[in-house]
Amino acid sequence: MKIKLSEIEIPESNPFLNDSLERKENVSVLMQLISTLTGPFVMAINSEWGTGKTTFLLMWMQQLKNQNRPFLYFNAWENDFSEDPLVSLIGEIESQLSTLCINEGIKSKSKKHIKKIKKIGSSLIKKGLPVAVRIATSGLLDIEKAYEEEFSKLTEIYAKDSIENYENSKSSISIFKSRLSDLVKDVISSENNNNFPIIFFIDELDRCRPNYALELLEKIKHLFNIEGLVFILAIDKDQVGNSIKSLYGQGMNIDGYLRRFIDLDYRLPQPKKKVYCSTLVDRFGIEDVMEKRTTHDAQY
Repeated sequence: MKIKLSEIEIPESNPFLNDSLERKENVSVLMQLISTLTGPFVMAINSEWGTGKTTFLLMWMQQLKNQNRPFLYFNAWENDFSEDPLVSLIGEIESQLSTLCINEGIKSKSKKHIKKIKKIGSSLIKKGLPVAVRIATSGLLDIEKAYEEEFSKLTEIYAKDSIENYENSKSSISIFKSRLSDLVKDVISSENNNNFPIIFFIDELDRCRPNYALELLEKIKHLFNIEGLVFILAIDKDQVGNSIKSLYGQGMNIDGYLRRFIDLDYRLPQPKKKVYCSTLVDRFGIEDVMEKRTTHDAQY
């Protein structure tokens, strides 16, 4: 009997060959919806943990690859070691250019766009307080009278810098979105794509550190709200709700908060219980174990 399951095999020629939960129809419905979109869009694929969200995305992505449709994949949980989600998102876009770009001409242009995106994006990476200020304000350093005046000047300078950084950030955000838009336009206008949008899959968001998960949603809203870019978030909404409550309190309106970021909730249909259980029994090898039991009671 297996204790941990291996990944379900997804054949390149037939992505839904092992689709025991019959999710292929859901992909067809969602693809039809996405093909009609005219602006930026964020959709949440909502389903409980262990009900096959990741496998659903992987099968969908293989189908997109077979159709030469552009897409990106980002496993949020594997990247939440990063201090700022923007670093991870830009890195994934750069590393997956070969998936995005249909031909070498578009790939060459896209590399130039990425270089500009990284340059302006670096100015948007969050910067912490100076070390001296952090230590002092944390109560870890007892400032003597002689240093009070200097510390006051330091915090005043930091406040002025923060205001300037705010003004610069507004300009940088506009430039960032413009550069990103150039990349998206080039990719979706390439041959054989028929202006189909780029689908950006975000997986395992509900398993991340609460602050990382919410910062990632903020980045998508403020920086990646680009026409031609569709985000698909695979989440367990209840778990994301727990993250929100851990940061903002138990009385937080979860649905109201998430509506700031998510345009549409799509709940994966519950699998039929008999099919779901039979699939797990087969994949874990439980039936083989039961057949080897010698007594009637043990077999039962």
